[in-house]
Amino acid sequence: MRNTILIPILFGFCQLAGGTLPSAQSPDNQKIPLIYKLHFEITLKPGADTKAKIVLTQPAAYLREVRFTAPEHRFFDFRGNGSINRDQDQIIWLPPSGNAELTYSTIIDHQRNDAGYDALMTDQWAIFRAEDIFPPAKTRQLKGSLSQSTLSFSLPDNWSVRVPYERNGTQSFIVNNPARKFDRPAGWMIAGKLGVRRDIIHDINVAIAAPKYSGIQRIPMLALMRWTLPLIAAEVDQLPDRILIVSANDPMWRGGLSGPNSAYIHGDRPLISENGTSTLMHELVHVLMPIPTDPESDWIDEGLAEYLALSLLKRSGTISELRFKSAIERFTERGGKASSLRGISATGAIKARAVSVFSALDQELRKHSDNQITLFTLTRRLMLEQAPIDLDRLREISAELAGTDQLKALSGLTLQDAG
Repeated sequence: MRNTILIPILFGFCQLAGGTLPSAQSPDNQKIPLIYKLHFEITLKPGADTKAKIVLTQPAAYLREVRFTAPEHRFFDFRGNGSINRDQDQIIWLPPSGNAELTYSTIIDHQRNDAGYDALMTDQWAIFRAEDIFPPAKTRQLKGSLSQSTLSFSLPDNWSVRVPYERNGTQSFIVNNPARKFDRPAGWMIAGKLGVRRDIIHDINVAIAAPKYSGIQRIPMLALMRWTLPLIAAEVDQLPDRILIVSANDPMWRGGLSGPNSAYIHGDRPLISENGTSTLMHELVHVLMPIPTDPESDWIDEGLAEYLALSLLKRSGTISELRFKSAIERFTERGGKASSLRGISATGAIKARAVSVFSALDQELRKHSDNQITLFTLTRRLMLEQAPIDLDRLREISAELAGTDQLKALSGLTLQDAG
């Protein structure tokens, strides 16, 4: 016997490259969206490959093509109606004009550099990102079309599931991300025999979920968020309605990873470490203040998140000014071992050097603006960028905000330093 949990997802508008058909007109001449429906289904069964299904219902050919980035070693056995073809890591699905179905298998388990799993299913629980099941996709669809979709889980007996979506009924949830053309399920998810603690913090529904009897510090996590989330809210124009934090112990990876409206934190990570930093706060900054960065400029994203997390801890009174300065000094010392900032994934030394760069930049911004412009101001501006940010763009925006030609904190960096 299996439990089934439905999650409706409202998709944004997408455009078809090619011809168009007119949308229907309402009596007041407002265009009525052309609706097609999608149903996503995940079947979890310990000891077996995970099964995924996508069911499409449309009155005409609104959705013409879906192109998944699906490496064969993780996504395989694709079947369904319409045309299904593989081109190396690409699966191209051309559904028929009416109802259609695509099924395939995937492997959840993924080990991160031989240092633990960032996705895993055991006989008691499963932790993964929805992207591990429904991979990145590009679509061609009719201009003016709008999709409405649902997600269901088929689970073993006595398992439940938590997702970063708004509840709508007893066992249903709503997801709405208008920024995406093809808004597939995304974010961290946890299923199994779970222990969950919830709270409402600054009008945000926060849930901490982990396997039962795993000793995760759910209440202390909520406490730290109670006195820091309001400070983030004061710096960000719009926050999500809910946040999900999932956690587990070994053999999961001993770190933290963010996702849309969600994050994963290993159970042994201290709320605040001996050096004054916090993995939970670092990941919350990633979740609530995301910025688009160039693939070789991960130092920008990681350095900003670490410095802002430290600043929030200081501003909330969680750590003292003296401890804050001591942490910056340790980062500066460790960052001296990084000969370059360039890299797809920032190492500890690169992140440390980036923190010292942003500390100096914060001081310069404040000096040029009589404390009116800070690194939080810069981060809000970076969040609005449509193109990935690199060192040159970071320099331009920082100088613009400060009202000066250049800032010393960034002008001293070379191409070798930052790519």
